[in-house]
Amino acid sequence: MGWLFRFLRGIWLFAKAGVFVIGLLVIAGIVAALIFAPWEPQFDDLPPSAVLDLEIVGDLPEKPSNADFAQFVRGDSMTVSRLVRVLDRAAADSRITGLDMDLSLADLRLTDVEALLPAIAAFKASGKPTRVFAESYDLARYRLASGFDEIWISPSGEFAVTGVALEMPFAGELVDRLGIKPALEQRKDFKTAADVLKRRSMESHVRVAFAELVQDIHRSALNDIAEGRGLTFAQVQAALETALLNPEAALQNGLLDRAAYATAFHDAAGKPKVGFAGYLPELQDPLDGSAPTIALIVASGQISGGKGSGFGSNVITDGALIEELRAADEHSQVDAILLRIDSPGGAYGASGAIRAAMADIDKPIVASMSAVAGSGGYMIALGADAIVAHPSTITGSIGVISGKIVVDELLDDYGVRFEIIRSERNAAIFSPFADFTSDQQARLSRRVDAIYDAFTGMVADARKLPPEQVEAAAQGRVWTGSQAFGLKLVDATGGFGTAFDLLRQRLGVAAGRELHVAEFPGGSAQDRFLEVIQDGFAGARAAMHGPEVSIDSMRDHLAAEAGIQLMAPDLTLR
Repeated sequence: MGWLFRFLRGIWLFAKAGVFVIGLLVIAGIVAALIFAPWEPQFDDLPPSAVLDLEIVGDLPEKPSNADFAQFVRGDSMTVSRLVRVLDRAAADSRITGLDMDLSLADLRLTDVEALLPAIAAFKASGKPTRVFAESYDLARYRLASGFDEIWISPSGEFAVTGVALEMPFAGELVDRLGIKPALEQRKDFKTAADVLKRRSMESHVRVAFAELVQDIHRSALNDIAEGRGLTFAQVQAALETALLNPEAALQNGLLDRAAYATAFHDAAGKPKVGFAGYLPELQDPLDGSAPTIALIVASGQISGGKGSGFGSNVITDGALIEELRAADEHSQVDAILLRIDSPGGAYGASGAIRAAMADIDKPIVASMSAVAGSGGYMIALGADAIVAHPSTITGSIGVISGKIVVDELLDDYGVRFEIIRSERNAAIFSPFADFTSDQQARLSRRVDAIYDAFTGMVADARKLPPEQVEAAAQGRVWTGSQAFGLKLVDATGGFGTAFDLLRQRLGVAAGRELHVAEFPGGSAQDRFLEVIQDGFAGARAAMHGPEVSIDSMRDHLAAEAGIQLMAPDLTLR
């Protein structure tokens, strides 16, 4: 048997050596990639005459995502702000003679459309033809398409342009059946983020508020369509009703211009084409060498404490965002800051820390709201010198939620019981395995009241509003950007162009003067490459070890849910 043992041992040693060699090759590959950078973009000169040919695939994020390795590392991912700036630069570029855009695979938010439409309008105003194609149209795609000279649809496509619907889940009955108790405090009547667990249906006053919100968003969309197609509001309403799921009717009543397949659309240009990635390098240098520089900082995701946050992450940590703001403030070539916010809120402490840090920034800051800037997201915006919201932005939600989800009855049904040993009576106040005592509930209620008062006080100070006016706009209620403007919660409605106008005013430069936008943190291709590698190793470790399932991990996860949260309700707008 000795020979068998030696044979198996040899195989084992060979396998170990193979793993070692593979590891060395991986490391060598990473080093080579860092040194030789084969993924560095190669820039070609633009032809003297070309059509800007753009295709939006999937959603249009606020910041680059590392989901697409090559685009992320090369630095040519398509984002909302980059697309707007490409359109603006191309409109003034004599080498670009027209614009084609394919929306067949686009998954657009209405605020994306509101950001892009002014740039489309500026391109048209330069006298260059614009055409758009989509296999099918929904409200967001068609609203954007209405800004083009020609709207094409596939002969086999659908015209599914409907109104706006809001969907909000209510799981109160399920929670009761499972034996889960949402021990939550929320301020005030319209703070509905916890209603998914606490209620079985929507309250009447909340339903009225959301109905007004949906109608306002729909009205904004139809106004843009009417302007783009040269129709009245009533004509658009009637035409869309007739054309729903009827592309032929949409062609007949002037909502569409031509039915043809994608190949015909792309072949019709008859000129050389330049895509998004090919034109993006033009943004690196301003046309005016003395143009003021604006640091674009994107705050996207839920807000939490900590410092971790990479280029492609979709979370806002107070440490990382404050560091980015201070770096822009200290940068000698940066003249002002544009903070783009896309966040439903999050931790109160982190939100307050960011707002307070912004007060120490010497350079002008304008906050530009994206799809959502509610609750903690709105608190951050209060630290800016001016706030701009899209007409369809969801904002406000000035309110507070705190508490815990109690699961002792649920676990008891499965034969799991917890014994809690306390050093004093409040030691386990946020334990999910015991309900609040009456004294603890009273303490929490007073704390939530104090934070609500502090939040509304911040709004009153920042917006220069009397307390009673703030209270009328607060109470946890969410508003569209248009509604928020009427309530003086924001300074203007519009997109990047409006934000840039406000920055020009604060910098004292002429209206319409070029501003050079620099994304912060910039980072090199090597930095982005290392981030993807780091994320990959972290994922591999998690896959190898698997998720930790234990009493400790369950307790820590549920305990993390406790605390003060400033969150907008989880709404789905369709």
